[in-house]
Amino acid sequence: MKHSVCQFLFFTLCFSAVFTLSAVGQTVTGSLVGRVEDAAGAVVPGARVVVTEVSRGTTREITTNDEGNYSIGSVEPGIYRVEIEQANFKKFIRENVEVAINTTVRVDTTLEAGAISEIVQVEQEQVQLKTDRADVSTQITSEQVEELPLSVDRNYQSVLDISPGVTEAASVGSAFGNPNGSTTNRINGQNERYNNFQLDGTINNQTNVISQTAIVPPPEAIQVVDVSTNAYDAEQGRAAGGVINVQIKSGTNRFRGSLFAYNTNSAFKAKNAISTRAQPNTNLNQFGFTFGGPIIKDKTFFFGDYQGVRNRVGQNVLLSVPIAAYRNGDFSSSSALIYDPGVNGQATPSSRPQFAGNIIPQNRINPAARAILARLPLPNLPGLINNYEASGSLIQDRNSFDIKVNHNFSEATTAFVRYSFFKSFTSDLPLFGALGGPPSTPGSSTASTGPGKNQSVSANVTHVFSPKLITEFRFGYVRVHISGDVPSEENLATTFGIPGINQGDFFSSNGIPRMTITGYETLGILGTLPFDIKESSYNIVNNWTRIAGNHTIRFGADIRKLRLDKQQATGNPRGQFTFSGGLTARSGTGTSAVNGLAAFLLGLPQAVERTTVVNLGGYITPQYFFFAQDRWQVNPKLTVNYGLRYEIYPYPSGINPGDQS
Repeated sequence: MKHSVCQFLFFTLCFSAVFTLSAVGQTVTGSLVGRVEDAAGAVVPGARVVVTEVSRGTTREITTNDEGNYSIGSVEPGIYRVEIEQANFKKFIRENVEVAINTTVRVDTTLEAGAISEIVQVEQEQVQLKTDRADVSTQITSEQVEELPLSVDRNYQSVLDISPGVTEAASVGSAFGNPNGSTTNRINGQNERYNNFQLDGTINNQTNVISQTAIVPPPEAIQVVDVSTNAYDAEQGRAAGGVINVQIKSGTNRFRGSLFAYNTNSAFKAKNAISTRAQPNTNLNQFGFTFGGPIIKDKTFFFGDYQGVRNRVGQNVLLSVPIAAYRNGDFSSSSALIYDPGVNGQATPSSRPQFAGNIIPQNRINPAARAILARLPLPNLPGLINNYEASGSLIQDRNSFDIKVNHNFSEATTAFVRYSFFKSFTSDLPLFGALGGPPSTPGSSTASTGPGKNQSVSANVTHVFSPKLITEFRFGYVRVHISGDVPSEENLATTFGIPGINQGDFFSSNGIPRMTITGYETLGILGTLPFDIKESSYNIVNNWTRIAGNHTIRFGADIRKLRLDKQQATGNPRGQFTFSGGLTARSGTGTSAVNGLAAFLLGLPQAVERTTVVNLGGYITPQYFFFAQDRWQVNPKLTVNYGLRYEIYPYPSGINPGDQS
């Protein structure tokens, strides 16, 4: 076989001694189950059960079986009214029954003798314990997402840790590789790459960095976040950690909307008491709206949202740059001795002579080093280190929206389609301008500018052939495109007299080599820049539910295809020069930062390396997931759930010749 079977993720036989009926889960729908008895405790077969979604007017109908049980699968999320009637009994009505995605809701009743025209009506009771499912899951509601404290950028992922076994959200990647601010959570101690993220039941994991999500909707657009962390149904998979499914809100028969705006501003914060420069402004504005309602009453509905983010993060940063005397080769004020390694560094380390007066002659200073230092700013603070305070700002603009349309073709066929869009532009320029250097963002090494654009599509159709046979067809598509530039000048290395660096291709046209000088800030741009990464992922899902007596059988398939087009070097295609103190020291003597700077002035690096990109890292990989599961109620006190999941991960194939070599 040319493919590898990764694992049987789910093959369990789980016996549950429970006092109530359980049902299999559904990714974008829920289930309604129950048992109907009379006042004497005898079962009532053939009772008519009608459930009506009160905000959209859709209905489903079924009759109880010979044991008085009923099970309605693939129920669209919403608030329902449940009506149960049988001849010679009063009609039973329960209001405000909420069904969410991947949940099983129980409505049992005891019918009272009387005329069917008589009605017994009750409000929904609050269920304290989950007795109908064996999985460990948490439903995070829209109220919780909107009202609980969130991260500064109001990411819903920051409240996933209210679920058992979920760690606090952590940032991942740079603002360029992760412009939508996706975060990661570890679930049950598993690596964050092992989480399966879905949006409206379809793929939402990225391909290049699989722990990141493609779309992060605003809290106001979220209906519910379903977090399954253990003992998933066989339908759930591609995860050793957790399965997180976010449902976007849908429109109803009433027009509803909201406006929101949030601001975080450094003007309201204390200033840095020891800084010599004015603190650059930090200002985060988040604003947007939601709006939804009917297009055709009881038939077609819409929901949309928009969020804009304008983020400005100002920072003052302390850096180390050479003083003017050192730039001219004058180290007479330094206690560190500078030794002459020879024109090409060939002098024997043990016999190198010291430069007269600890000063490098002007004719020995490398022209490229002189040209670079002429562009490097001088200290603006006293001292030899931490003597330059620079100001910079991370600038990021985001715009995103979701639009979702639900349509009822008939009582037997319902569908929805959703489109999500995200676009950003991020700039975090190097503090030394065209010479590169670090960005202003603390802890980051990526100084760049670049756009990002993510798109996602989900479509779902549910068709009820009969109360005992239901199918769901679902399609999902994700497109991610991010890029980062080298914020420098074209052919700058050539201008400085460093030959062979700027070769006119995508990777090396701009900037200078990365230069590490011991004791001072690194010059040049990170080797992974520039980059241009595109990924396209889609999945097709088809699930079936068959009810046969006390068996609820569910089976289906999830077929995925992931494509990654990646232009990014893993090393530095413009080269890496390391200037340390060894070449300007003598054997047995110590070195300091000035020895590395002296080596730079002489144009003698301790190490030189360069990455040549001969093939790109793109690939295409399919994934095949299959499952089958059954819920069998043996008797009112014993239910058996068992299922099988089979996942196939074939070897990836290259997009371009040689990509996998």
